[in-house]
Amino acid sequence: MTSHQCTSVSNKILMQMPLRRLVIILIMILLCSTFSLTGRFEIATSALESISSTTTPTTAMTATPIITVPIIVILVEFKDAKHAASRESLHDLVFVQMNKYYMEASYGKVEIKGDITERWYTLPTPFSTYKGLGLTASLEDRLKLVKEAIEVADQEVNFRKYLLVLIVLPDVRFVSFAPQRMRVLTNDGSEVSRAVVTTEAKPLGVIAHEVGHYLGLMDLYDPSLAVQMGSTDEGAIYAGPWDLMSMVFRGCIHFSAYNKIALGWIIPKQVKVVPAGQTQIVQVDPLELANQTIYAIKIPMTESRYYLIEVRQKIGFDKVLPNSGVLISSILIPANIGRLNIIDANPSTKTLDDATFGIGPKNQFIFKDEEKNLSVIVLEEVGLSYRILVTQASADFNLARKAVEVANEAETSLIQAFKERRTVGLSQANESLQKAIEALNSGNFDKAIILANETRNLAEKATKSEVVSESPTPPTLLTPQKSGLEGNTLVLAAAIIGVSLVAAVFITKKRKNRTYPSSVSVSVFEV
Repeated sequence: MTSHQCTSVSNKILMQMPLRRLVIILIMILLCSTFSLTGRFEIATSALESISSTTTPTTAMTATPIITVPIIVILVEFKDAKHAASRESLHDLVFVQMNKYYMEASYGKVEIKGDITERWYTLPTPFSTYKGLGLTASLEDRLKLVKEAIEVADQEVNFRKYLLVLIVLPDVRFVSFAPQRMRVLTNDGSEVSRAVVTTEAKPLGVIAHEVGHYLGLMDLYDPSLAVQMGSTDEGAIYAGPWDLMSMVFRGCIHFSAYNKIALGWIIPKQVKVVPAGQTQIVQVDPLELANQTIYAIKIPMTESRYYLIEVRQKIGFDKVLPNSGVLISSILIPANIGRLNIIDANPSTKTLDDATFGIGPKNQFIFKDEEKNLSVIVLEEVGLSYRILVTQASADFNLARKAVEVANEAETSLIQAFKERRTVGLSQANESLQKAIEALNSGNFDKAIILANETRNLAEKATKSEVVSESPTPPTLLTPQKSGLEGNTLVLAAAIIGVSLVAAVFITKKRKNRTYPSSVSVSVFEV
């Protein structure tokens, strides 16, 4: 059907529809659009503030997936080691729980789909022959196991349908792995080059970590220390519990901003770049929630190093985090072991559990790199987000926080005057606030305080206009407010109804001038 034919059919449907039904449908469509806008506004402002540490961020599930990872799960056991887990529980682990994790962590950009073998296959080589497959296991033994698992399932699995093979073993003493260099030819002529091997008893975090390797991510723990200590989590001395590629046994935590940027889940416009030596205030949103404005601040220091600042909250899969707040990482280029180092806000403790910066008497709120003339100051919390000042090392951080406090007070006075329709003199107050914000962002905190106080005085002196019909111009605010759209909902709804009635009258007039073919019934669309 051509576009012209589609338009003709649509017009015919509208012309034949009863007027009452047409008006109702138009109103419903437009009202739904209005409430959709209101909903998005609420998500960006008030709704996020009410999310508790145990809430799952459903906003991360709204985007249409753009990458599908088709997986075949091959269940295998040994003559001397049998399985205990059910096929159904492993299906749930991979295709329900892990899919939910990746949908959340990727903001709806990655989904996990696939199949699981109908039965457990027995490998020809006994497990005891391998003499353990721990951290020091040879690549030869690992590849032998993968090859045997693919071969025993080859007659019943069409490997052409899948990009990744996930091999599940019984609960044996074993360290999961994802071999990067392999090539196994199958009977259907396809080539398996990527696989993940784990056991039925491994938690979700382990499997999701190994799939992270398939996506191109590298381990963030120290492999030598992990071998020495006997656990990968014990080797997590660089990123601690703040990235799934660093630590896996505490839970299936989100990847850090560094890895999400590498995967393309955080796009360039969601990273604010602030050159060292410059002053700027940036509001950073929590890494766990989808559809946010700014997820990270990047501060280039040299050609081979930069700082990355993100905000972490105990939300969704990140509810297992040991802490929440502002996380600062030092990133090395090119990528190698120790390329991501979390800056510890509390270096006196033994772990990175309390590495976050924040607000409050028990939190560190300032980080300094004197050599690079850099200060990062956590100014305040805004819902689940944080307002962060990047400035010079010599900046007076107490004065900076005072300037933000006074600017917020000025903003509150301006909003109150606007709500009370005291608009005479308000435009001058608004201009003064904008100058205060400019001074704040440029690091001129003394000037910002003076201008903010001036704003507050002007807003408090503003009076009502004698012209009742005058519509006041909303003030330009320091932070987004959630009252503007809410306050105009009824007016917007009334406008929509008016538009619908006008459209109905227009269509009615067209009906009067139109002759319907005898073969078409105007009541054909009645239900």
